[in-house]
Amino acid sequence: MRFLMIFVFAACMSIAGCESEKTTTEEEAETLKLLREVKPNAEDDRQYNLFVLAEFYDSSLDSEQVREGVRQREEYKKLHDKLKLDHLNEITLKTNALNSEEAELLEVEEFPAYIVLDESGVTLQTSEVDEVIELVNKKQNEK
Repeated sequence: MRFLMIFVFAACMSIAGCESEKTTTEEEAETLKLLREVKPNAEDDRQYNLFVLAEFYDSSLDSEQVREGVRQREEYKKLHDKLKLDHLNEITLKTNALNSEEAELLEVEEFPAYIVLDESGVTLQTSEVDEVIELVNKKQNEK
């Protein structure tokens, strides 16, 4: 009887483990699909694409959220003002990203989130706009 209980327990754990692996695999597949959509292709002229996830709180009445939305808009404007665009193919902006599938797949915890991608995948993922500017403009200066 004891052996049977141990066997049933082990079988249940094995099945639960397989289901967990399946979920992880599906999530990884969705993440790869998203990255393929936003990263540069081999035939693109420039080295990087930039994917920005932001939460501007456009319809919020909460004053804290409105201030946070203004802060994120100002950071996005700073990005455009200071970024040399010679190494970027495109900038994709995803707003209302707080609970989005993209934010979940890329494990974004702070907004705005800046994801710089090259042909091989994610080069930089940060919430600091200055890091993006430094990386992209540094490449520009090496040219």
